[in-house]
Amino acid sequence: MEERIEIQKNRSAFSPREFIFKYIKYVPWIFLSLAIMYILAYVRLRYSTEIFSVKGSLLIKNDKTRGNGNEKFEDIFLFNSSTNLNNEREILKSRPMVMRVVGKLGLQMSYYNKGKIKSTRIYKNSPLQLDIISLKDSLSGFSFNITILDDNQYTFTNSTVTKNFGEIFENSHGVFRILKTNYSFKYYASNEYVIGWLPRESAAAEISGGLKVVQENDYSNILYITYETPSIALGEDIINALMQEYDIWNIEDNNKMAFNILKFIDERVDSIKQELEGIEGNLKTYREKNQVIDLEAQSNFFFNSYGETDKLLSEQEVKLKIIDMVMNYLGNKENLYKIVPPNLMLTDPTLVALITQYNQLQLARESSLASNIPLQNPIIKNYEVSIERLRSDIVENLRNTRESYVIARNDLLRKNQQAQSLIKSVPGKAKQLLDIERQQKIKQELYVFLLTKKEETAITAASTISNSRVVESATPSGAPIQPNRRTIYLTAFVFGLAIPIGIIVLKEYLNDKITTRADVEHITNAPIIGEVGHSDEKNALVVTGRTRKFIAEQFRIIRTNLQYILTRTEKPVILVTSSFSGEGKSFISTNMGAVMAVTGKKTVILEFDIRKPKILAGLDLTRKAGITNFIVGSASLEELPIAVPNIKDLYIIPCGPVPPNPAELLLDPKIKELFAFVRKNFDLVIVDTAPVGLVSDAIILSQNADCTLFIVRQNYTFKKQVIMINDMYVSQKMPRISLVINDIRKGGGYGGYYGYGYGYGYGYGYGTDYFEEKKPGSSNLWDRIKNIFR
Repeated sequence: MEERIEIQKNRSAFSPREFIFKYIKYVPWIFLSLAIMYILAYVRLRYSTEIFSVKGSLLIKNDKTRGNGNEKFEDIFLFNSSTNLNNEREILKSRPMVMRVVGKLGLQMSYYNKGKIKSTRIYKNSPLQLDIISLKDSLSGFSFNITILDDNQYTFTNSTVTKNFGEIFENSHGVFRILKTNYSFKYYASNEYVIGWLPRESAAAEISGGLKVVQENDYSNILYITYETPSIALGEDIINALMQEYDIWNIEDNNKMAFNILKFIDERVDSIKQELEGIEGNLKTYREKNQVIDLEAQSNFFFNSYGETDKLLSEQEVKLKIIDMVMNYLGNKENLYKIVPPNLMLTDPTLVALITQYNQLQLARESSLASNIPLQNPIIKNYEVSIERLRSDIVENLRNTRESYVIARNDLLRKNQQAQSLIKSVPGKAKQLLDIERQQKIKQELYVFLLTKKEETAITAASTISNSRVVESATPSGAPIQPNRRTIYLTAFVFGLAIPIGIIVLKEYLNDKITTRADVEHITNAPIIGEVGHSDEKNALVVTGRTRKFIAEQFRIIRTNLQYILTRTEKPVILVTSSFSGEGKSFISTNMGAVMAVTGKKTVILEFDIRKPKILAGLDLTRKAGITNFIVGSASLEELPIAVPNIKDLYIIPCGPVPPNPAELLLDPKIKELFAFVRKNFDLVIVDTAPVGLVSDAIILSQNADCTLFIVRQNYTFKKQVIMINDMYVSQKMPRISLVINDIRKGGGYGGYYGYGYGYGYGYGYGTDYFEEKKPGSSNLWDRIKNIFR
């Protein structure tokens, strides 16, 4: 248990040097990923359409002229005399306002020049102009793709029909003709163009989507209007036109009351003019018929009293006429939501105040409707209820006022009748003449009064100014806001790092095989006595008497390190095993036997991997009688050893025929005889056994061994199998367990500062005079590239 805790501590230890040498092999991949991402970012920037931001500012003045000073009344009916900036923002972005801009700038038509990858919009300086003669459907947009043939002819894309500029043609959309302007075609990227047309509503919707109207802060009355577009000139024109149209709309909105008053006065002037003309005609006819020239001398005395009362009676008649006129106006359903003309000689202060409040509510309702508030909105309903209540109050007040005027008139009539009794001697002709003149005077005074009010209202309308002012005309941004070069390159850098690092992390997370010496050392404390590099040789035997190859030196290092394991052991028996098949156990056994034999020690290799023997096949030796023959009694021990050609003192005892019960065969007493024979006749015995993780053969044979070599193969052996080796090492199930790491590839994420088998001071490297260099061309280019990125 203490051993496991110690291993766990080693496993969690972090070494920066180890980390660098483990992952430095991935640096080329990271640089390659960064290069690819930067290339993609450059392509994106190269072929993306640049978007510019155009910005203008508008000052909205507070309009305090519409209130009547009655703050309580305004609070009750939600009437705010100051400008609501949120409403103005929505008005600026509203489709009706943008439609005015579209109509002013002619933005229903668009022209594009097609490039190889992207199309560019042409604004103002288009070499083409589409003339719409008639449209079949004005609610649907359309586009034409045309190819310019020369300065006089063009053709529609995917069509062979050639047309001249100015020639009228008809299609499913209507009747058109395409004209050539003064701009030349040679200044554009290609001779292919796209001409598009949209209904005004659709064009306004496209522009509204790119408009932004914001308030800088809650204490400012300045609105900033921003529009994003590929064309700076187009953006400037749209922003400037929008601010101009908003000014015009403001003036029109402020003059609505004046226009209504003028319309009412014009209607009344026409009516009174006709009445006045009729009275004047009657007066002329009466004078001519009755030959009345001057009655002043006849009635001077009698008519003085009558004239005074008649004057007062005329004033009362005028007042009654005005009262009746206003009552008829309020009673007309067509004038239900129209204002009442003010200052019509109404002297009653209460009535004047009610009419002023009534007009203010009418204007507030019209302003709310202009801000796209629906009729069913509670605000509109509140206005309508308040208007109806005020209309009733005004009508009631008018009735009361009229009754007082009628009483006053009746009193004047009574006085007038008294005066009439005094002028009975005056001829009836004079009296009739006076009646006609009195009617003429009433109509004439009313006519002059209306003309005066008309002029006053016209002057007021002419002096109306907008409640907005342009602070700064449209100004483009210095650099495009899209694509953002810095953001794109930064994103490319992040993805260039994240993708390979993510793959590396995923690979490391999913990798459960041994890749470095540190992986082994973190799992087990069993000693590593050597490391063997990858061999491309076809022959399993790479160690000979005179070879100076690097891999041969690695086996010599293992031989030296074994001396520290097998101290004071004469004629040792070395058991070679592994976790499972394919880790190079037979390869290590063969060359360990050879490296021992070249020192003059008589060495024998026992081929105890009975199920899958490979040693004889690796040495190209003919299979003969072996261990299984001896156990079953068909061969003697003396005839089993086979000398290996070209390697003095190296012998092989083959396994013989594969039996059906290998495990039981290894328990035979003759196995003891075999080991006694080889210990007697050989200086060193190497036992090549089956993998310990698959069968129990190695554990059975370990009873006859002095030490055990476990073979671990790079990028092949699973980490959990090394845990099994450590358990065996801790529990000492097998004698003197040591590890040999096999098939180490240069640049494969292994070694680095560890070297190749060197933890005992025998580490060397390539490129020195100690070893035979590998012949050039012994590996192809693809293998070299793979080794770089292993």
